[in-house]
Amino acid sequence: MKSLGDSLRNAREAKNMTQKEVARITGINNKTISNYENGVSSPDPDTLRIFADVYETSVDHLLGRCEIIKENGNGFGKRVTVDVTGLPEEAVKKVEEYIELLKLKYKQKRNKKKDK
Repeated sequence: MKSLGDSLRNAREAKNMTQKEVARITGINNKTISNYENGVSSPDPDTLRIFADVYETSVDHLLGRCEIIKENGNGFGKRVTVDVTGLPEEAVKKVEEYIELLKLKYKQKRNKKKDK
């Protein structure tokens, strides 16, 4: 199972950022960032949100969760959690891209039905 520290490191590296760059942007000491990434300590919820914003991802993603929202017949979304534990960052991104592709495909199909 991928740890929070691994997720933080992978997200930072995916943005091609160093710990020092993240420290400069966030105001969090780079030693503290290192401790988070090495599992020595864990960020509090507010700090986790800061990392999610900087890395342009979600807190759920950093925690090893990926949410998919299914639209049901009444137009409201149903949340479904997909376990991406053990997948490398590249695979998680592919899953997210595929979901976006499917959304686009089925949105176009719904629009065609409405036009008829």
